[in-house]
Amino acid sequence: MFKDGSRFISGSAILFYLLKPADILLAVWKLGSFFDSK
Repeated sequence: MFKDGSRFISGSAILFYLLKPADILLAVWKLGSFFDSK
């Protein structure tokens, strides 16, 4: 049970680190397209 828990925590940490740059890139892209449309 503890092993599964730590595996889940490390799994969500990996997901978090993978998704964070994607969120930032998406926000930058949205900002860029917002300024381009003006």
